[in-house]
Amino acid sequence: MQPILRQPLGLKLSKYQVIPLAVIITIFTIMLLFKLNPAFNNRVATWKSALNNTPAALLKKVLSVDMAPEIDQKLVKVMQIPSQGAGQLYLFDYHSPKLCGAKGCIYSMYTESGELILQVIANPNLPPLANLIQVSDTVNQRFPCLVITQSANKENMVTSALYCYEGQKYTRFNESLTAVTSEVKGTKK
Repeated sequence: MQPILRQPLGLKLSKYQVIPLAVIITIFTIMLLFKLNPAFNNRVATWKSALNNTPAALLKKVLSVDMAPEIDQKLVKVMQIPSQGAGQLYLFDYHSPKLCGAKGCIYSMYTESGELILQVIANPNLPPLANLIQVSDTVNQRFPCLVITQSANKENMVTSALYCYEGQKYTRFNESLTAVTSEVKGTKK
C-alpha cells in the first residue's frame, strides 16, 4: 500500500503524484520568471517616435546637445533597449539631413539618466534585408552589445561591427564581412 501524503489544501496525493506535480509547478514557475523578467524578454527593438517614447527631461537634453533648433523634433526616432538591471537605453535617429554627411548620419545612445554612451556615424542606406542596428544577445557589464551593419564595397556584402559597453561608453570590438541573404535578422529601419 502506498503512503498517502497530506497536503495543506487537504489534497491526498501519493508520492508518485507529488513528484510530477512538483516538476510541473517548477517548470511553470521558471517560464513565468522568464516572461516577467525584462532581461529575458525578446531583444528585438524597433524605432518609435522619440516625442512619445522618451522621458521628457532626457529628450530635452538630447535635443539641446545634438540638434540645431531647426530640426523637426517630430521626425526624431528612438529605439528603446533594455539592459540587465542598468535601466533603459535610448538610441536616437535624428532623421535630419543636417546631421548627415558623406559617410552617414549621427546616431546617439543615452542612458535613462542622460549619460551619452555611444555616438556613431552610420549610413542608413543598406541593401534590402540588411538591418542597420541590431541588439545582440551578448551582454557586457549589464548592457547589451549592438551590431551596426554598413554596406561594403562589394555587391550584396555588408560589414557588421560589434559595439559593446566597456567602462563608461560603448566601444567597437570587431567587424565581419557578411553576404546579404534572406537570413538576416534583427530590427529593420
